[in-house]
Amino acid sequence: MTSRLLQPGWGQEGRRGNTMLNVDVVSAQDSGEVALLTVESSEVSWEVEGQLMSRLKELTTEGHATRVVIDLSRVTFLGSVGIGILLRASKLVCAVNAKLVLAGLAGHCRNVLEVCGLEKVFVLHEDVSSALKAFRRVTGRA
Repeated sequence: MTSRLLQPGWGQEGRRGNTMLNVDVVSAQDSGEVALLTVESSEVSWEVEGQLMSRLKELTTEGHATRVVIDLSRVTFLGSVGIGILLRASKLVCAVNAKLVLAGLAGHCRNVLEVCGLEKVFVLHEDVSSALKAFRRVTGRA
């Protein structure tokens, strides 16, 4: 199952252009589904938040996803707004006893999380592949 949600940013010629969130259900198992959400914007911003939170709610409560990977490999800027959004996402997922990991965050963006001490709050993986492998090691399933 794959769905794409497109929401206009600040206009075709605006600073941010279009933001998009891509959602894939990677696998379905008796122990729950693994959902992959890819932020296809260069910034975790207010425009992404609505899409991200509504999809997380849908996947974890109605879709029974017990494991969620947020792919941030396309993100090149992470500020206080983005950190707040990721913290709210983590809180939402944890409230339904699901697991959330972040994948693909590199360079300046990863440094921002580490400087804030948030590598202790979030499970960080170099890429989506390693995040999915870690879920397999823990559960024996993909």
